[in-house]
Amino acid sequence: MLPTEVETCFRSFVGAFTADDPLPAGGSAGVASIAVGVGLARKVLTISRGEGDAGEDVGRLCAALSEVAARLEVEFARDCRAFAAVLDALRMPREHDRRTACVREAWCEAVAAPVAVVELAQRARAALEQCAVHVKRSMRADLAAALDLVACGRRIAVRNARDNAARLEVSDAERLLAPIGREQP
Repeated sequence: MLPTEVETCFRSFVGAFTADDPLPAGGSAGVASIAVGVGLARKVLTISRGEGDAGEDVGRLCAALSEVAARLEVEFARDCRAFAAVLDALRMPREHDRRTACVREAWCEAVAAPVAVVELAQRARAALEQCAVHVKRSMRADLAAALDLVACGRRIAVRNARDNAARLEVSDAERLLAPIGREQP
């Protein structure tokens, strides 16, 4: 049976995305997908710990995944703040003397946030790819699910960054998207 606190957390989490509030939104969903994948992979590694003589490798991979998970918490909040800033800037009166600058700054951060998420997804994927040799055979489907969740979140972040960058001057967009290059969703 599912513990009550898990069920309550799940309902709250899903409720945040189904609420009428504008936040969290798509970028945050991408971060959440990666975080769930990272958490699942860490759980699979922990359960599989002791398989073979790779305890040190498993510990290193768990630590790397924990670090990515901690950074994803920060990026989730950053993504929400970035989108809130876009909404605030767009709501400014058109005649406001700082509106154009505020809108540009907000869209720049709304590109930088998902770019950072793409980079975290790449780090997570690299760690997950090293996990296969340390995972019990019975847990490999869960590891595959973790990889799929990370890949899905990465695709969302790439699309989010590119869509947001389309609202900027080409020079700003190219500079902000440089870390992900021509990577497609």
